[in-house]
Amino acid sequence: MKRKYIYSSIAVASIVGSPQALAEQGASGALEEVIVTARHRDESLQDTPVAISAISASQMLEQGITNTRDLSKSVPSLQIGRSSTTQIFIRGVGERTGFSRVDPGVGVYLNDVFIPRVDGQLFDVADLASIQVVRGPQGSLFGKNTTGGAMLLTLQKPTEEREFEVELGVGSYSLLKGRATLNLPVTDSLSTRLSLFSIEDDGFLEDINGEHYSSNDRKAVIAQAAWNPDDSFTLDSFLYWGETREKQPGRNCRISDVNGLFVEALYLNYPGDTDPSNPRAWEENCLDNSLDTVGAGNMNLGDAHNDYEYDSLQSGSTFDWEFRDGQSLKLIVGYQDALEGPHQVSDSDGGPADLLEAFTIDDSHRETYSAEIRLSGDLFGERLGYTTGLFYMNEKLDDSFITQNSIIAWDATSLGAMGSGVRPSAPPPGGTLPFVGSFSRPISESVFDMENDTFGAYFQGVYELTDNFSWTVGFRYTEERRQTQLAFTTSDQAAVSAILESHPLIGPEIAPGTGLHPFFGGWAMDPAGTAAGLFVDSDGDGVIDYPMDRANTNYEQASIKFYKFTPMTSLSYSFYDDWMDDMSVDGLMLYTTWSNGFKSGFFEPRGADGLVFIEPEELENLEFGVKLDAFGRRVRVNASAYFMDYDNIQLLQIATDRMNNTAVSMANAGKATIRGVELEMSVLPTPEFMIQLSYSYNNYSYDEFNDLEMLPLIVSGDQVPVDRSSEAFSVVPESKAYLSFQYELATDLGTFVPRVDVSYTDEIYYGIDSGSWAAYQADHARAGAPSSTVANARLTWLSSNGDFSVSAYVNNFTDEEYQEGGSAAADTLGTFIITPASPRTWGLEFRKIFD
Repeated sequence: MKRKYIYSSIAVASIVGSPQALAEQGASGALEEVIVTARHRDESLQDTPVAISAISASQMLEQGITNTRDLSKSVPSLQIGRSSTTQIFIRGVGERTGFSRVDPGVGVYLNDVFIPRVDGQLFDVADLASIQVVRGPQGSLFGKNTTGGAMLLTLQKPTEEREFEVELGVGSYSLLKGRATLNLPVTDSLSTRLSLFSIEDDGFLEDINGEHYSSNDRKAVIAQAAWNPDDSFTLDSFLYWGETREKQPGRNCRISDVNGLFVEALYLNYPGDTDPSNPRAWEENCLDNSLDTVGAGNMNLGDAHNDYEYDSLQSGSTFDWEFRDGQSLKLIVGYQDALEGPHQVSDSDGGPADLLEAFTIDDSHRETYSAEIRLSGDLFGERLGYTTGLFYMNEKLDDSFITQNSIIAWDATSLGAMGSGVRPSAPPPGGTLPFVGSFSRPISESVFDMENDTFGAYFQGVYELTDNFSWTVGFRYTEERRQTQLAFTTSDQAAVSAILESHPLIGPEIAPGTGLHPFFGGWAMDPAGTAAGLFVDSDGDGVIDYPMDRANTNYEQASIKFYKFTPMTSLSYSFYDDWMDDMSVDGLMLYTTWSNGFKSGFFEPRGADGLVFIEPEELENLEFGVKLDAFGRRVRVNASAYFMDYDNIQLLQIATDRMNNTAVSMANAGKATIRGVELEMSVLPTPEFMIQLSYSYNNYSYDEFNDLEMLPLIVSGDQVPVDRSSEAFSVVPESKAYLSFQYELATDLGTFVPRVDVSYTDEIYYGIDSGSWAAYQADHARAGAPSSTVANARLTWLSSNGDFSVSAYVNNFTDEEYQEGGSAAADTLGTFIITPASPRTWGLEFRKIFD
């Protein structure tokens, strides 16, 4: 039996987006055929030799999926962390920072329009028809070349029937959400659709001052139009407006290593320290916000500015012309205008004091234009299915970043040791003469403008060698041009010194440029606190008003163009023989794929060192897979095994610039090997009973990862190499598992659908520097999160005619305490910042359709 490709606008699953979907699930006694578009053609999931997870609108409804982050629990190898941005990883490949200059490792597309920055990649499922998660490098088809994979979001299309749908929800922490969708045909050939969405709650974490964190507050409007003047031409357009006004994810602090540079290693004294032989202020500030001190669900972050604002306007239009039977031409144009407000990027000290903070200080504006022309069709009697096209994207953005350090105090004995290039030892109890000032300049500011251009030409063809045997060949040529302008400004050291010297107990700077001054009041008077008190945040923006050296701003400009060719090939064999009937096998496909992808390089502003170019990531993947339907399509098993070589990995590392400013910045970390397996399984023991299982295991291994030890670099300037190749990958678990049970009980009162799902996530390492790995090995709690098991329960009632439904749910009903984010820097900061996950929550949802 020969496979046929379908070019009509069919849905991603045969049942999508209506309350009837729950009642109809499995009514035929067989699993649905799922249609996917991962190869830019409509194909059955089971006939596509790609590792894909496809989730329809009805499945999102069944599982209680609110936004794309919820997919982490059920999709193999997918990890989406919680922060002010969306950090998506597939098979351990992604982007951790959220910095606007860094490309995502996973491409996200809304109706085929690429979303270029991670802070715009979180989508609520309002009016989505489907989500497809394509795993592995995408270097031969999609608009933007990526190393991790792609997430394809498809909106519900306008239809020819008038319909009005309303959803309302209430729940824990004053949750209130709603959606209203109007489908309105205008003429026989023109239909429109308008969807309004809103979700807000108070947030499940509370500061001791009463402010809440980790809240939801998002609104969206989606307008669509579909014009079909004849059978050969369609024009689909959408306009998406989104507004976010949330409180950032809350956090707690834990000491990762008391020998960290900022804890005890250098005997730095912060405001509150009165004995230089036993500096405690940095550590106690962290402990003031530890779980042991404040308890689960609480924090102590002082006057931290935790508002996060993001506005986005996106539009896209797809012109689809079937100019000949089986031949179609598409033009996809997209536009995005986004504005991210100033916000706190990191709170490295982890507690209520303002000891080491990072902020964006102005609105960040991003504007993107994209266009793609795509030709698809069949040749040679439909034996060759092909897709070829051109892609172009222009992106302009600006951003700003400030690192703020506290004024410190140092004992004369410690200062003398440092001046001699020797690590300080403990000063005598009570200390000698204090010196106050800044270890590095208290403020460093980077403001940059960027313009990125991407051009790509691609081809992929699927040739049917026989009715069973297919060969796929693809390639993509990419050009990337990056231009960056940087303005780097630090605090005015002379003006800072003048303010310090205005205090009667603070003497003149000991030497020009050192920033250190003798304090004649003695250690009992808290010298660092006295000096820091001379500088205030008068405008309340969270940034201390240190005088800035604007007259000596350093301007730098850099530009680069680079090229990449990424090929792929795949072989697949589908069994259609009579012997399968005797084995109760309905469909079986085996495939192997070799594919490549890359993620663009960029210019990294590294303090006083200016712009440093970070090389592009590259990834090569060899994959083997099987897709099976059996027992009258009551059992579906999709599995894959893969071997990936990962080069020039873009990672966060801690470094210093020539002015001794310590900063977390991006660098290339060498090479790694990733080996893994993935499994997705669906079973219908009866037409009413559905069991779903997924599992993934990824073995991450660095082959080359070189760094420098921080202590000798800070103390003496010596560059002492350290081999970090034995470390685990950060942020991503090795294994994940998911199991769900769903049953449909039809009664005279309607249909009741109980559902329980359980997701397991392996322990996760969150370290940034090499000392964090040592701390993690000694005690996982110092730089990582333990494994977690989260169980959810949901009960849905459907009216007999399917136009009304009510759902009640309890998420995390065992009230498991676990983490969904973190950052450990044992060598320098000595802290482990923890982002707690949501506790047990409950909710009610109501859904009504009006014809």
